[in-house]
Amino acid sequence: MLSSALTYQHEFDRRARVALAGCGGQAFRNILPSFRYAPLDLVATCDPVPGRAADYAKLYGAADSFDDLGKMLASVEIDAVFLATGYDENSAPRHPDQAIQVMESGRDVWMEKPAAATARDVERMHETSERTGRLAGVGLMKMFSPAVTRVHEIIQRPEFGRPSSFFIRDPEALPAPGSRDDATMMWLLDHLPHPASVVHRLMGPISRISVERAHNGAAFLVMSFTSGASGVWHMAWGQSELSNMERIEVVGEGANVVVDNNSRVTYYRPGHHGDGSGGYGRIGDYTSPLDEAPLHWEVNQYSGQPYNANVFVQGYAQEINYFAQRLLDRAPVRIGGLADAWHVARLFEAVRAIGDEAVDLPEAPAWAAATTAGAAS
Repeated sequence: MLSSALTYQHEFDRRARVALAGCGGQAFRNILPSFRYAPLDLVATCDPVPGRAADYAKLYGAADSFDDLGKMLASVEIDAVFLATGYDENSAPRHPDQAIQVMESGRDVWMEKPAAATARDVERMHETSERTGRLAGVGLMKMFSPAVTRVHEIIQRPEFGRPSSFFIRDPEALPAPGSRDDATMMWLLDHLPHPASVVHRLMGPISRISVERAHNGAAFLVMSFTSGASGVWHMAWGQSELSNMERIEVVGEGANVVVDNNSRVTYYRPGHHGDGSGGYGRIGDYTSPLDEAPLHWEVNQYSGQPYNANVFVQGYAQEINYFAQRLLDRAPVRIGGLADAWHVARLFEAVRAIGDEAVDLPEAPAWAAATTAGAAS
């Protein structure tokens, strides 16, 4: 998603003029710092909290600040708006209506996850995007992380074989059936896009799910994919806050690849111990031939390279650079777009509704049917 040699913001020959709506912690920690590596000029900020937009404008060099999105859209010359506006008083994401408002004004839009709580809201945004010709991107940064990007590349290789099974561990809590209103589900709605987008990027659409839930909300979500593969999402609620958060594994046909904590990737290539002629009980060397040995990548915290920064490890810099390039080139948003957001929302709705019976997920509309699993960036 980003070349090995980074281009800094001030080095780009062309830069899009953009505004930020939603001056909260997420924008401060991850979104605005990522602008330093993308062809973007921040010209305005917007937030309803008095003084906050002005503070962000001063800090990040924007010329104007506003307390109302409509006023900003009517007042400044911009190409796109980045939305990070969170939830309303009813625990619903603000992004759908705001994104439509931005596109109706003739600007492109990027929104932080979750894009929406329902697939229908994503469809409304897609309809507006199609009618207005404006681009829409979604902050599904885990799809862009170096670890997931490398796994995506590995599982396309012929020697890996067809992906057959998948495992992801991510600590979330699933409320009990009958208590899943908008407020109790907001935590899961906010966090589900991370594992759900990884699942979709690597394995493609889910066709069926079932769940086994523990007393505290921890759960195992069992998934069947349209590809014929199967998978499990371990919602490891109750683990220590000091524990690693994530683990991902994709198994192919004689090979597998594992990600630990989004910072260590190990590819177990097809191979064997020794020369393969000894058989079980006769191999004395635990190492494997060098041309078959596992490949391992890990974050190098000693180095001062940008790849050690959170915005690169997590994928924020990559997703924002990707959207910015498509904005300038008027190219389709193939990854982290509304099609991916539709699959995330569809899974959230299915998980919210599921009880003791397995649930078949509805088929995607034609515009969201193409999967990013196996797709080039």
